[in-house]
Amino acid sequence: AEHFKEPRTVLFPYDIRAANKFYYPERLHAHGWIAFLQTGLTLGPKGAAFTQWALEELTAWGKMTYRKQDNVFIPMLTDGTTLAGYVIKKDNVLGPEGTVVQPYPADLSFFWAYSLAYRATGDEFMWAMARNIALGHGFSDIGEDPENVRGLGVKTSWSDAYGLLGFLELHAKTNNPEFLRVAERIGDNILETRFHKGYFVPSERHTFARFDCLEPLALLHLVAAIKPESEEVPR
Repeated sequence: AEHFKEPRTVLFPYDIRAANKFYYPERLHAHGWIAFLQTGLTLGPKGAAFTQWALEELTAWGKMTYRKQDNVFIPMLTDGTTLAGYVIKKDNVLGPEGTVVQPYPADLSFFWAYSLAYRATGDEFMWAMARNIALGHGFSDIGEDPENVRGLGVKTSWSDAYGLLGFLELHAKTNNPEFLRVAERIGDNILETRFHKGYFVPSERHTFARFDCLEPLALLHLVAAIKPESEEVPR
């Protein structure tokens, strides 16, 4: 706030971006809200506050900063002042000096977050946001509401674990098999494009693997959804 004329809060989850900057430069994730929602689901009624906090944050981001036409979030101050195009005068949490602040793409971690929020709350706006972000990534339209999900199709080239988990959340809430089929297609794509020489890597040209990558855990959740008798897997 010291870089502006008045001390005003910036609508950025600083902790989320800082935690991921080393691994995912210039990318913003919804991990914090996902963790809150997972905590709320795990604790049940005792975790209602965690669920409510995440719902309020995701609602604010969706209604105030999301731009549907290009599937991005507009960085802004909490008084509504946009920061898009602002040139940073001094190194700070938003970036190094000279950086031009740009909108953040709503990657599939946000699809997972909004799908999980819908599962946890049944909130119609959470569904609408999951729908918009899915469309923004080229998925078929999931429909205006859970009662109008038809002919979703499985023609997708995405191999993103976030997308897989998002569709599993929608399946868990609605029990619609079409969501499970899309998750299966993404799982097949993950195995085809990201599993090489026994390791999960971004591509076959990568030399190093991360043992804490999300793909194998996402695939375990897929198996658990396909075979309900499977043992419980970690969230």
